Amino acid sequence: MDYMNESASVAADHQHFDSKFISSSATTFCIYLLLIGYCTSFVLKTASLSKHILRAPYAGYRSIFEPAFLVHLRFSKGAQPQINEGYRKFKDAVFKLSRNDRDLVVIPNKYVDELRNLSNEKLNSVEALIANICGPYTASEIMLEGNLHTHLLQTKLTPNLAAYSALMKEEVDQAMDTLIPECRDEWIEVPIYEVLAFVIARISNRVFLGEHDGRNEEWFRASMGYAREVTITVMALRCFPSWMRPAVAMCLPSSWRLYAHMRQERKALLPIIARRRQAQSDPDYVKPNDFLQWMMDNGVGDEQQPEKLAQRQLILILASVDTTTRAGAHAIYDMCARPEYFQPLREEVETVLKEDGGWGKPTLARMRKMDSFLKESQRLSPASLLSFHRIVKTPLTLSDGTQLPQGTHICLASEATSKDPSFIPSADTFDGHRYYNMRQVPGQEHKYQFATTDKNHLHFSHGKYACSGRFFASNELKVVLASLITRYDMKYPEGATRPANLNADEFLYSDPSTTVLLRCRK
Repeated sequence: MDYMNESASVAADHQHFDSKFISSSATTFCIYLLLIGYCTSFVLKTASLSKHILRAPYAGYRSIFEPAFLVHLRFSKGAQPQINEGYRKFKDAVFKLSRNDRDLVVIPNKYVDELRNLSNEKLNSVEALIANICGPYTASEIMLEGNLHTHLLQTKLTPNLAAYSALMKEEVDQAMDTLIPECRDEWIEVPIYEVLAFVIARISNRVFLGEHDGRNEEWFRASMGYAREVTITVMALRCFPSWMRPAVAMCLPSSWRLYAHMRQERKALLPIIARRRQAQSDPDYVKPNDFLQWMMDNGVGDEQQPEKLAQRQLILILASVDTTTRAGAHAIYDMCARPEYFQPLREEVETVLKEDGGWGKPTLARMRKMDSFLKESQRLSPASLLSFHRIVKTPLTLSDGTQLPQGTHICLASEATSKDPSFIPSADTFDGHRYYNMRQVPGQEHKYQFATTDKNHLHFSHGKYACSGRFFASNELKVVLASLITRYDMKYPEGATRPANLNADEFLYSDPSTTVLLRCRK
C-alpha cells in the first residue's frame, strides 16, 4: 500500500486542483493584479477585437455597471451558474460568456449539424483546446505541429480495441492486487478515486508503452507528476488575462515542477526510444505492438525526433487519465448512491463472460447495461460544462444569417443541453437503464452508446473532430468497473452520501477525497 499511497496520490492530484488558487490568499492576489491590469486589459481587448466583434448578449453580469474582473472571478470559482443563466435566457440564440482570457461565444445546438464536419481550416478544434489548457505554459502546443497521435488513435488503436480486452483485464487485476488489501471478512475503507487513477494509468501505460516499458517507475511518476502540475498551472493561470500570463507563469512553483517532470520523463523515455531504434537493425527483432512504436513507425520529419515523441506520450497520458478517472469516479459514486443497480450490472458482466468464455473480442461491446450506466452518469456529471470548442479561422455565415467573425471562440453548453427536458425525457432523473432501453428499439441497437455522439449528447464533442480517444476510454472504464463490482461489494461509509461535484471555471470534478467501503464478494 505504500507504493499506492505515493503513486496514486500523485494521480489523484491530477484532478484535484489546489483550491487555494481559487480562494483565500490566491484569490486576493488575483484581485489585486486584476484591478491593476483591468483598464489596460480592457483597452487591449477592445483594440484587438473591435473589427471582429460578434454582437450577442452576455450571461453572468449582475448589472450593466459590474466590472468585468468580478465576472471573471466568479467564472473562475465555478461557471455553472453563468452558463445555466445564459442557456435559460438564450437557449435558441447565441450568447457570450466572459472569461479572463477571452469571450466564449455559446451557440445553440441547432447549428451543430452544419458545423460539425467543417475542416480545421475553417473551424479549428486544436487551437481552441490549446487555448483552454494554456498551451504556451503547459508544453502542449506540440499538438499544433501535426495530428500524429490523433491519427493513430483513429486508425491503429480504435479499430483494434477489442483485441486489448484481456490485456486491460490483466493490468486491472495486477493493480488491484497491489492497491487493495485482503478484505474477505470485513469492510475496508478505500480512497476509490486514487485506486481508479492508478489503475487507469496502468492500463494506459500498458497500451501506450507495452508491458515492460509501461511499468517503468521513473516514467510513471514523471508522467503523472506532469499531469498534476498541468492541472494546477492551468487553474492558476485561468485567474489572469492572457497578457499577464507570461510573468505569472514565471512565478508559479507548479510551472517549475511541470518542466522538471518533463525533464524526468525524457530521461526515462529517450533511452527506450534509442534502444528500440538500435534493435531494429537486428533482422530477428520483433517490434513492440504499442503506441510508442506506432508513432516511431508512422512519424515523418520532425515527428521522429525523440523529444517530440516523448512529449506526445505525455499529452496522451494527460488526456487519457484525466477525464477517464473522473468518469469512473462519478460512476462509482452513482452506483453507491443507487445500490439497486449493482445486481443487474453484475449479472450482465457474469453472463457475458460465461457466454464468451472470458474476456474475448466482443465481450465489452455486449455489456450494454454497463455502457448505459456510464452514459447516464456522464450526462449528469460530465468533465466539462462546455464542449465543441472551435476557433473560427475564416468568417462564417450560418444558415439563418448569423455571422461568426474570424477569431471567435465558439462552444456549446453541453451539460445544460443534456439536462434539458425538451431533448431528454425526465432529464432530472437518474436512469441507469435509459440508454439500454433506447437501444432495444429496432434500428437503434448501435445508437446511444457511451462513446457515440449526437447534437444532444456532446460531452465528447461531435462530428469530424470529436474526441479521438473516447472508444479507448469506454473500454477502459468497462473493464475497470466490471472488475470492481464482480470482485467487491461496495457502499458508502455510515452516514455518507454521494459527494457533490466540484466546479471551477467550466470544469466539473469528482471529489477525490471520497472514500467507499469494499468487501470481497463470496
